[in-house]
Amino acid sequence: MLKYGKEVRFLAALKQKYLCYLSSVHGLRSKHVEQEVCNLVSNLDLRVFAIDTVYRSRGNLTPGVDGQTLNKENLLCYLDKLSSKELDKYKSDEILRVYIPKSNGDKRPLGIPTIKDIIVQTLFLQVMEPIIDPHADPNSFGFRKGRNGHQAVGTLSQLLNGKPHSKRLRNKVTHRYFRHSKMVINLDIKSFFEEVCQDYLLENYPIPRKYKHVLTA
Repeated sequence: MLKYGKEVRFLAALKQKYLCYLSSVHGLRSKHVEQEVCNLVSNLDLRVFAIDTVYRSRGNLTPGVDGQTLNKENLLCYLDKLSSKELDKYKSDEILRVYIPKSNGDKRPLGIPTIKDIIVQTLFLQVMEPIIDPHADPNSFGFRKGRNGHQAVGTLSQLLNGKPHSKRLRNKVTHRYFRHSKMVINLDIKSFFEEVCQDYLLENYPIPRKYKHVLTA
């Protein structure tokens, strides 16, 4: 698994591109997409890719309620846990709850899942993200692969940028001009992730019926 990690990541990227293509051509909730999702969730390459991704992340050293971490000795054990047979009866473990101090004196609750649950979540993320992302807002940059805050600033700059009336000033590239008829509003939604409606996700995103219990487990 570790020896051929580079080759596996390359194959997984090709399959993700194919999922993206199917979603763009046939639609977000087409039968073609759903069938391919079911195929790839049980695919050996994608299962190895999910374990390898978690193994290379910082989260592999943070144990959940079972006290387990991911290491070279137990990688293959988790490969069995991602088999179709195991996913059909999947049920998540309890969450380890810890509290992180905030600058204002309050504490932010943080839930730490077990390694098994992190790997399952990673597997479905790697299969679902290429399907959903092509249909997302082009001006959305948060928590999306290949996008970051710098791109958001660049987009805002283009939207707010205006041309001066004077031709002399227009040729001076060192000057910046902004339209004052537009505003930038910064909002912070309290407890956003805790309040996400699971019923809406199940209804509006292409999660195969066969695996909907994984999201709600």
